[in-house]
Amino acid sequence: MPDQPVPAPPVGQASGKDPEPTAGSALAPVSRNIVRAEGGVVAADRTALLGHAGRTVWFTGLSGSGKSTLAFAVEEALVARGVAAYVLDGDNVRFGLNRDLGFSAEDRTVNIRRIGEVC
Repeated sequence: MPDQPVPAPPVGQASGKDPEPTAGSALAPVSRNIVRAEGGVVAADRTALLGHAGRTVWFTGLSGSGKSTLAFAVEEALVARGVAAYVLDGDNVRFGLNRDLGFSAEDRTVNIRRIGEVC
């Protein structure tokens, strides 16, 4: 299925889905009584503790092309070398965070945005 633009729902619309940003704008939270929380551990401290900086690696491809198999093999190789690694498998995310989403173009866009936010 070719990628096609998905129109963004209006911010604050009670659709059961997360609102999407429009081109060139930031997505502001619907609630105004929230503040961004910052922990006391900065990235440099975490890097020093772990011995390496954090990275996100995305494997993309068709269904059944071996993305998960490759991701788990890379995870095992990294952990064997003492590198902290974790696979956030797309199918597994649909059992939790994205369990309310289907496979429409709009839902796929929300799925990717949520996973990106977690990473």
